[in-house]
Amino acid sequence: MGTTQRTVLIIVAVTVSFSAARSDAPSPSAPQRSKPPQDLENLVNGLVGSWSITEDDGTGNIAKGEEIWRHEPGGMPLIEEYHSKTSAGKDAYDYAAVWWDAKAQHYLGIWCADFNSEGCTPFTVRKGEGAKIEMTGEFWNGGKKFVWREVFHLTTPTSFTQILEQAPAGAELRVSVTIHATKVTK
Repeated sequence: MGTTQRTVLIIVAVTVSFSAARSDAPSPSAPQRSKPPQDLENLVNGLVGSWSITEDDGTGNIAKGEEIWRHEPGGMPLIEEYHSKTSAGKDAYDYAAVWWDAKAQHYLGIWCADFNSEGCTPFTVRKGEGAKIEMTGEFWNGGKKFVWREVFHLTTPTSFTQILEQAPAGAELRVSVTIHATKVTK
């Protein structure tokens, strides 16, 4: 078989593979995916922007930093990039992604941090009372399982308070960090 024949066979094989893969794609007349309830979508979208943060662990240790929330093209997922630095110079970083799961009919997320023994863990997102967003999940650290709840109180379009509660699994949640955020840009 000559080079030209092999090239034609490769092109045909690739075309057939792409055609087969696309046959499962929805047709243009397929119904649109369902959207989240408007009030919850508005709250989640209220996080978009760059935020200057002050983090207080309740013991006098204050950290300053930033949270950046942005949408990827198409609106999903919503990505968070977090960085803070304590007055002692210790840096903390984490990342999260939040998306609407049309099949489950609620928001889901994944959170990643260097102190999370699993690297990244899933969490759920729901609307709290009023202008609040609640995120809950669990993670492993140092061989122990922890549970957490984070509540964002969207007080104005340019500020929010974020309260993180956590505890070893089975124990009562306790406030571990309170973050005050002020919007820097949209």
